[in-house]
Amino acid sequence: PWGLDYDQHGEFFVTACVIPHLYHIVPGGRYQRQAGQHFNAHTYEDIKTIADHAHYAGNPRPDVTFDKTTGAGVMNNDTNALGGGHAHCGLAIYQSSLFPPTYRNQLLFGNLHGHRLVANYTDPHASTYIGKHAADFLRANDMHFIPVTQKVGPDGALYVSDWSDQQICHRGSNAVENWDRSNGRIYRISYDGWKPWKGDLAKESDEALAKLAVQTENEWESRMARRVLMERPNRAPKSISEIEAIAVNAMKSTSSIPIRLRSLWAAFAASGLEGPHGMEAHFIRNVIALAPELAPSAIRWLGYVTPPPPNVHEFGDPHEVWVNLVKQQTASPSPIVRRELSSLLQRIPIDQRKDLATALLKHGEDKDDPMIPLLIWYGIEPVVAADPAVGMQLAK
Repeated sequence: PWGLDYDQHGEFFVTACVIPHLYHIVPGGRYQRQAGQHFNAHTYEDIKTIADHAHYAGNPRPDVTFDKTTGAGVMNNDTNALGGGHAHCGLAIYQSSLFPPTYRNQLLFGNLHGHRLVANYTDPHASTYIGKHAADFLRANDMHFIPVTQKVGPDGALYVSDWSDQQICHRGSNAVENWDRSNGRIYRISYDGWKPWKGDLAKESDEALAKLAVQTENEWESRMARRVLMERPNRAPKSISEIEAIAVNAMKSTSSIPIRLRSLWAAFAASGLEGPHGMEAHFIRNVIALAPELAPSAIRWLGYVTPPPPNVHEFGDPHEVWVNLVKQQTASPSPIVRRELSSLLQRIPIDQRKDLATALLKHGEDKDDPMIPLLIWYGIEPVVAADPAVGMQLAK
């Protein structure tokens, strides 16, 4: 990955360089590599780009030619119209209210040869997305502009670091390397009504942070509020319960899925990864009953904090909640839920994967899904090696 961010639904995306430029990332996925081989020889197939387009004309390498006299890059017109070239860096998904609504949720990232920021957007497709081409976000009038990192700031503005060099990238071991190490820039791209952000979230109470994490339109504030909540050590169970109550009340008061998700994430941030076994399982069960559309995020979190113990009776009832919740969700009509369950396979003990895998394999409607069959295979491949008889049953 050359850039990473996540959207209002908690879905992660990365940009890439040289190979196709956009990927949807889920836990346990194995993706097209820029170089080298997969560490597991039994991967056989990996998850491909979600982009339905390229930002260059023709093959990826000849998108930029070089002037033999000056050595400067000369872009062909088709590639210029399509986005500027094959090399990308950085990623910011715009989730603030300073820019007009048309920009919200656009994926903004640097195109190095094109000296610009390109924009993509996503359309849902099966359990994943298709990455679509939007109009360029910004074109520079300076051929030394090389945008490396993009971040949405606390003020809603977009901040861009610029490598600012006459040489865009390496040109092979025999080329003359001529780097300008004395120069670099940071740009702030704002809009009418811009105001500097002032505040110190570290001074806020847990209750204030939980409310801010849910209610603000500024994704930076929400993320940082959750981060501060998560970083505070030794939170008392009473405080966790109070934050969970704020989250549940917020879920009940709105039908907005992004706000409900923020509420869920605030509760997760408060309980952390080291809470008592079972608390998370009970809470997640109740959340899914209240808001079924939160099931994918809840299942993902369940895989992080409460994997079923090898001994069914080790934690008693919480484990039963975990098992029953997973069984219930295997019948979900949502391919996104089934994708998360397929991803979850890799987080549970090998000898306990058979039943979940069998239930998922019965969904014939997922046979052409870009992710689910591969995620199931990544989860059951070690089962096949450990117990060939079970492997044959799953194959059938």
